[in-house]
Amino acid sequence: MNSKQLILTTCILLFSIQHSFCSTMADTAQISALFQKSKMCKATSLDSAELYLNQGIQIADKIGDDKFILRGQWQLANVSVKKGLWEKADSLYVSILPTAILYVDSIELYQIMVDYAHLKYRQGDYEKAQHIYTTVVPFFKKHKHAELLVQCQINRAKIKIKQNDFTQAMSLFIEALHLAESHNQLNKQALIYGNMGRLYFKTEDYDKCLDCFYHSLAIHKKLNNKENIAVCHQSIGTIYIIKNDYPKAKEQLLLAGLHFKEAGLPAKYITVLNNLGVLHKRQKHYQLALKNYEEILTINQTIKNNAIEGNTFNNISQVYTAQGKYELALKSLQKALKAYQQHSEQDLREAYLNMSGIYELKQDYKNAYKWHVRYKEHSDSIFDLQKFKEMEELLVKYESDKKALLIDQMKVESERNHATIMKNRIIIGGVSLFAIVLLISTIAIRRQNQLKIKSYHQLVKKSEELAQINAAKRQQALKIETPAIITNETNEKIHDKGIVPEAVRLKVLEHFNQLITEDKLYTNTDLTITQVAKQFETNTKYLSQIINETFECNFSNFINQLRIEEAQYLLKDHKNNALTLEVIGQMAGFKSKSVFNTSFKRITGVTPSFYKKQIQNTENNKSILANKKCL
Repeated sequence: MNSKQLILTTCILLFSIQHSFCSTMADTAQISALFQKSKMCKATSLDSAELYLNQGIQIADKIGDDKFILRGQWQLANVSVKKGLWEKADSLYVSILPTAILYVDSIELYQIMVDYAHLKYRQGDYEKAQHIYTTVVPFFKKHKHAELLVQCQINRAKIKIKQNDFTQAMSLFIEALHLAESHNQLNKQALIYGNMGRLYFKTEDYDKCLDCFYHSLAIHKKLNNKENIAVCHQSIGTIYIIKNDYPKAKEQLLLAGLHFKEAGLPAKYITVLNNLGVLHKRQKHYQLALKNYEEILTINQTIKNNAIEGNTFNNISQVYTAQGKYELALKSLQKALKAYQQHSEQDLREAYLNMSGIYELKQDYKNAYKWHVRYKEHSDSIFDLQKFKEMEELLVKYESDKKALLIDQMKVESERNHATIMKNRIIIGGVSLFAIVLLISTIAIRRQNQLKIKSYHQLVKKSEELAQINAAKRQQALKIETPAIITNETNEKIHDKGIVPEAVRLKVLEHFNQLITEDKLYTNTDLTITQVAKQFETNTKYLSQIINETFECNFSNFINQLRIEEAQYLLKDHKNNALTLEVIGQMAGFKSKSVFNTSFKRITGVTPSFYKKQIQNTENNKSILANKKCL
């Protein structure tokens, strides 16, 4: 090869290298531009952001730039989180993290880990999220990455709240607050004060709660964030309602509503109107309360939210009930039921109970009983729903037969009276007419009383059956099986997962057999779950979990059920006839007569006095029959 050919070949090679380099630079610039465009997209344009990222990843894959591919997938995972596609985001993070160690620096790696922890927190995987936060926090402290460290501590505190570790949660919030204040992070300060306020609210320390929300409000005013200003005013107003300081509550709620209106947030403005309605109802300013609820309905015509509609009509019904306007209350509650049928079984069930209560106030016991049965059918209790359906069918049949019999009786009376009137038109016409009216009124009153007594009799009978069923279920639940062999390794796994160890569960159930069933520990009026846990030689968390899993209810409901069954037993014992209901309630474990009456009515459907009277009537009837047989 001569010198000319060598020069020519070198020039061609240099040109190719330059062309390739320029092409790569152009592709890199295009990828960066696409990624930047995706960051500029707002929350309403997440599909466009995803499109830009996918285009950039395709170009990066074409030129073999793994670092750009990884960063694109990272941004794509964050977009998926914003779109609510958590499973997709999770799979992206799982594929990113192993390769991130090779292609990004330490700070980016830990940022990816933090984003993944945020996702796991949203998914409810608190154990995984807490593990990641615990891993990254020392790195951020060492390298003084204040913003990421603050956010990590806030989320760790939220997880502690979920785990009911309020002391540790508050400690983490205070640590994050001091860090945010030292770096003048106003947004984070406001956020932390808000979270601390909610934690104090949860622990019912309302003075400290107010202090935190006022601090948060002052910071948001500096930042001129109208939505968060409104949220603070609303939170402060809610606390003042609880503290019965109604003038301050109203002032704060009106300010919240004004800011939500200015921010163009109708859904949140509705929550303020609802709070104002509650406030006006407590003050017995019923017209103002109705005005608030009517404004909610007007706004909801645009939003068309069934839950809001149902709750609002339910609140209107409560206002009318407080005024004694039962017909208007029933009409509003019917509208609430219609909305709830398209939204929530839970709200529907509560509406049934409210309907029963209004009919009971009207002394329409037939309809009160009907709606109470519907409430029971929708409840998550241990009642046998099939039995309630059969009972309802029998009640309908009974009412039908009684109505037919009454009609026949009325026909006979009418014919007889008609003949009498024809014979004695002038002399006894007026007397006969009076007799007919009196007779019809008597029959109607008697029939109403019979229906009322019959329905309550059915409730008494069913409550006794339910007590037997509950006792049988408890005996079945308390049968202690031979425990499996549990190794130390298994115990550690159980402890890590928060599951009650089998040995502890069996020991607690054995205590239940003796201390609950035999010693009747529940008759102690001052009984608490802490006392029971101490006597059972365990902790409240384990005891609560065992009760939930074994008896499908919480500790309070379980103890109240036992107390009501004890009260039923005492009421049926003729030796206790001379005792007052208050004494019976105290013997069963209730502190006051009012609590006893409320609990007894909620569980059995009838009052203790009616139950006692019904039991005595039954015993008297049995005695009469026995005497007749002897004769």
